[in-house]
Amino acid sequence: MQVQIIHEDAYGAKTDFGIQELDQMPPVSEPFLVDSRTYYTAKAYLGPDERGMYLLILEGQPRLVE
Repeated sequence: MQVQIIHEDAYGAKTDFGIQELDQMPPVSEPFLVDSRTYYTAKAYLGPDERGMYLLILEGQPRLVE
């Protein structure tokens, strides 16, 4: 499925991580990798919209994979 991925910080500022092809949505409150080294927490997901696109909303501070 095509998923638009955004991060919302505590002040409402948004960062767009673009569109990714995912087999499934991550569970809410679980980590989601935005690149090979950084993850955020999955907050919510919505969709699909009229184009079949889903939206994944991430929250929290970036965390590094160790």
